[in-house]
Amino acid sequence: MGSFKTGFGRQLGRLGANVVGNKIAESLGLDQSEHRTYHRGNEKTKEHEQDLEDKRMLNSIDSAVIANIDEIRDMVFADDKKTLLNQLESLEVQLASESWKHIFDAENRVRNKYTDALYSKFCKGISRLDRVDPLAEGIVHLKWKRYTSWWRKMIGKSGLFIILYVIIFGGLAFCAIYDWYRKLSTTYIILFWIGVFIYILLRIYITYFRQINQLIKAKRQKTENA
Repeated sequence: MGSFKTGFGRQLGRLGANVVGNKIAESLGLDQSEHRTYHRGNEKTKEHEQDLEDKRMLNSIDSAVIANIDEIRDMVFADDKKTLLNQLESLEVQLASESWKHIFDAENRVRNKYTDALYSKFCKGISRLDRVDPLAEGIVHLKWKRYTSWWRKMIGKSGLFIILYVIIFGGLAFCAIYDWYRKLSTTYIILFWIGVFIYILLRIYITYFRQINQLIKAKRQKTENA
């Protein structure tokens, strides 16, 4: 667990023990002033030692993560399409086995570095395959995985914020849009949905523009040859 949770648990345990000890001492009529001063000093020493241990553990994890990131960074994509596809499939498997954690914990932020690097390398490999052969077998599947991984990243890192945003602002936006939509005439409603349809088509074209252009070019060449 993260250092925050560990420190909170230790503090809660110490407070409980102090309350019980003070009650017993008061019932026996004992002077607790010197004991409390000594106990506080001892607690601070232990807290400092534990903080140092947590920092050492975090630095150790960070060093291991950086070493793994260096391996990903040094990976060179092949010019051969078949070899490049094998590399991307390997990265896809690695990316599927990793996950993003919420960013409120220091250890999670360190571990997320590796998953971020893996996702970035996966995206660069897809872009390279897109340039080598836009119609390569499996490229549509790889692009879909890139898209779903992006959502995994967003939800994994800040899922709580996204849920709150959708509930609060999404509800307000829906009410505002619905009220505005009811006041529109039929012509404006048709234009609105045409705009939505055009936006979806543009998004598809931007994502698969190399494949679409390649298919158009191949069809044109086939027509000219005929």
